[in-house]
Amino acid sequence: MIPGPDSERGQLPARPEQRFTYAPGPEPYYGDEVDLRDVWSVIRRRRWVIFGSLAVVLVAVGLYTWLATPVWQASTLIRVDEGDRSNVAVLDVLSSLQRGSELETEMRILRTRPIAEEVVDELDLNLVVSRPADVPRSLVFAELSLDRSTPEIEYALQRLGEGRYRVQSIGEEAGRLNMEAAAGERVEIPGGHVVFADLEALEAGMGRSLPSELRFTTLGFQAAVRELYESLDVARPDREANVMKVAYEGTDRELVRLVPNALAASFIGQRQQVQKMEVRSTVAFLQEQSDLLQAQLEAAEGELQSFREGRQIVALGTEAEAQVERLAELQTERTRLDAERTALANMIRTIDDALGSPDYRRLAAFPTFLNNAAIADILQALTAADRTRTELLLRVTQDHPDLIAVDQRIAELEGQLGSIGRNYLTSLTDQIASLDAVLARFGSELEEIPEKEVQFARLERQTTLLAELYTLLQTRLKEAQVAEAVEDPTVRVVETAILADEPISPRPARNMALAGILGLMLGIGLGFVREYMDTRIHSSDSVEALLGLPTIGRIPALPLGPLFGNGKPQRSAALVTHADSQSVISEAFRNLRTNVRFVRGGEGAAEMVVTSPGPREGKSLTAANLAVVLAQQGIRTLLVDADMRRSVQHEQFGLQSSPGLAELLVGEASLAEAVRPTDVEGLYVMPAGTPPPNPAELLGGDRMDRLLESLREKFSSIVIDSPPMLAVTDAAVLGPKVDGVVLVLRAEQTDRGAASLALSQLHHVGATVLGVVMNDTKTDGAEYYYRSYYGEDGPKPLWRRLLPSRT
Repeated sequence: MIPGPDSERGQLPARPEQRFTYAPGPEPYYGDEVDLRDVWSVIRRRRWVIFGSLAVVLVAVGLYTWLATPVWQASTLIRVDEGDRSNVAVLDVLSSLQRGSELETEMRILRTRPIAEEVVDELDLNLVVSRPADVPRSLVFAELSLDRSTPEIEYALQRLGEGRYRVQSIGEEAGRLNMEAAAGERVEIPGGHVVFADLEALEAGMGRSLPSELRFTTLGFQAAVRELYESLDVARPDREANVMKVAYEGTDRELVRLVPNALAASFIGQRQQVQKMEVRSTVAFLQEQSDLLQAQLEAAEGELQSFREGRQIVALGTEAEAQVERLAELQTERTRLDAERTALANMIRTIDDALGSPDYRRLAAFPTFLNNAAIADILQALTAADRTRTELLLRVTQDHPDLIAVDQRIAELEGQLGSIGRNYLTSLTDQIASLDAVLARFGSELEEIPEKEVQFARLERQTTLLAELYTLLQTRLKEAQVAEAVEDPTVRVVETAILADEPISPRPARNMALAGILGLMLGIGLGFVREYMDTRIHSSDSVEALLGLPTIGRIPALPLGPLFGNGKPQRSAALVTHADSQSVISEAFRNLRTNVRFVRGGEGAAEMVVTSPGPREGKSLTAANLAVVLAQQGIRTLLVDADMRRSVQHEQFGLQSSPGLAELLVGEASLAEAVRPTDVEGLYVMPAGTPPPNPAELLGGDRMDRLLESLREKFSSIVIDSPPMLAVTDAAVLGPKVDGVVLVLRAEQTDRGAASLALSQLHHVGATVLGVVMNDTKTDGAEYYYRSYYGEDGPKPLWRRLLPSRT
């Protein structure tokens, strides 16, 4: 029956004549600050993505670690002392010419191709066991020898039993080799030969079974050199020590030990060979000069002896001894200077006539310059410049400014050597001219000196000079020969490579730790990506920040599952405010009722349209339960089902769907026939009725205005359940006709863009939006406080629920 007159109306205050239109606030500002609570909320919401990513990465890394072939590493340490390469005092000029390499230069030399090729040749690295890759090559082959012409071929080695095998080429070279062989028998393969070991005996000794088929591959020589480079690491472990570490890694544990030692031996051997070549060239030069001086000395001694015997000279007179001595010294000096000038001129002419740039460093070997301090200083400067140029060549190109400057410095120093040589040649010419003048002055005096005495003194002086030079060269020659025989002590191995105790890869503990970190980072990254791409409104989101609207209700999920789940649940079970008025959900609807009564500055709303942006967001259940709690407060309430397309309110309250609103608006039913009482005292429902062809026109017409005026006289509160905003225009038509609109959103389902569009449409038609009701929110916090208030235990955490009870 229809409720009584106005005197029986509820306690809601009278509505003012002026209607208020909700004015949206400014666009929300999110700022640059990061709220850790928001981050934690995202992590909790995307925890399954994070845990899933972590599990996938852990499983993938675990499988890789389990299946990966172990990689071993061995290293050797080589000490390189900078400076002179010998502790034997060699000719000073030779010490200056020696170029003590810096450690970085030696490290680069160790990685040069000649050394790598020598190691590949020595260890036959162009043959590898390809499957299983962790089987040491020395266990499969008792002997192997390959040359540089070995082609790239893969072979299959099948075990036939009793120490016999079948070897055949496979892949692109299939059919090139197919034969049987016994253990210990020599097998010729392209580019060399191999001898297989007795694998059965090895299995018994090592306690490990090998597969029935193994595969090995011969590589091209240059490919083997490249693979050596790729697996080789030369580094300086300590910047303060002149020690370099040569490390090599691979799957063959035994071969990994051999390669660094072979590299160190090859490097030291080639370095000593270069050093010996330098010393040999010095020895050859000194030997040549010594032989020349010896011949000259023997000739001078023979001439002196012949002169003594021919002139029968025993002793010169004491009277003319001083004058003769002076004259002989001058003539000897002129002869020496003339010989020196001729030799120096010939050397300079030879240097100038040579192809390319003049090599004035050869002037250092000229006897007169051997002990010249200026020449030694220039040579030391040249040595330093050459060392600097060698270091720069490892890092820069030929046209680099630093390298050009060093080249200019070298050219300048060499030019200084040439200038010194030419100046000295000019000085010799001047000295000879001066001596000629002196000798001319002594002409008259010379006539008084017997010719034989002068000749004797000259020959004796020449012999003495040649004897001194010969003695000096012999001394230097012996020193150089000693240096040639001594091994280079400046480079030596201080620690040889040994068998590795454990592989460097894979490392399970490290891999799993890194996998855990990577998995968490990936999971969190994916979680935030999904969060960024997820445009749904979540229960923890601030609706006021997103839409500029207050949240007037947060409703937990109903016990029947999703608000509109699959199938057709009993709609009466959704009236939780009537069925279980002491539940947390009922309390949430009562909180919504309180907020509705105090919206609009405390004036409240007696008539409201309940709608949502889209379907399946709980607006009908929200409208029904809101109407129930309003009636439970003693307010005469009417629930109008204005969703004439998909009406549900009659099912929830167990009523007939017609006659209802549709029949009332078209004049086929009266108000008394359309309004029905419910089991809730003070609550009446107007079903939608028979679906009409034009619901929007009926709701927007004058009859709907007159109907609302009539209902206001009979009910204190009117709740209108309207269709979704974005589906049809019914809610937009009804919004301006009532006090306000309640916009229902569903957590984890409603799209932010849809909510914003629905709100924009309501603003466009001038409807007052009272606020937002968020459905399907989390209940833990509210339920805990609710139960704590009533003396009940709050919800237990998962880990507490998994523990057995103490009772």
